[in-house]
Amino acid sequence: MVRLHTALFLVLVLFPLKPHGLQDLASATKAGRFREDLYWRLNVVHVRVPALRERREDILPLARHFLEFYSREQKKAVTGFSEEVQQALARYGWPGNVRELRNAVERAIIFAEADAPVRLGHLPAHFRGEVAEAGRAEAGHLPTLREVEERHIREVLGFCAGNRKMAAEILGVSPVTLWRRLGIKDKSDPDADE
Repeated sequence: MVRLHTALFLVLVLFPLKPHGLQDLASATKAGRFREDLYWRLNVVHVRVPALRERREDILPLARHFLEFYSREQKKAVTGFSEEVQQALARYGWPGNVRELRNAVERAIIFAEADAPVRLGHLPAHFRGEVAEAGRAEAGHLPTLREVEERHIREVLGFCAGNRKMAAEILGVSPVTLWRRLGIKDKSDPDADE
């Protein structure tokens, strides 16, 4: 039994099972780089799990599951996803599959406020950027300099969990300049930029 576990470990390290990974093992077996008897021990059931981008109907239920799980784990009552976030989750390409979705939701809960929904600013910056670019590409729109600046400021604010003073320091501008560039009239109003 120990030999079998060791052999399985070596197979997974030397021949990671990618999509069509068993076919790679078959060719390695034919070429004499993999033991034939071990190949037949492993070749019991073929299971193809499609990528998350191929099963978009699973994205929101999985995201809700991760939201509930990480809300409990972090003891933070997050009320769900904003409509904008739900649309963004459904539109994103998910190159990292379910692990990327899980990590994105966990990060969002870390930055989200208790008793409030997850907002787009709570998601990773690369995710928000790809979603924004995909949306503009669909509409045939190239962003203006003002739009790029505003998106970057909002990304930094999301990274800083809404702390405008910290965001201003990171951006290298004064808090007043930050408020002015976001078009905030009353800088004492914490919800003025939403």
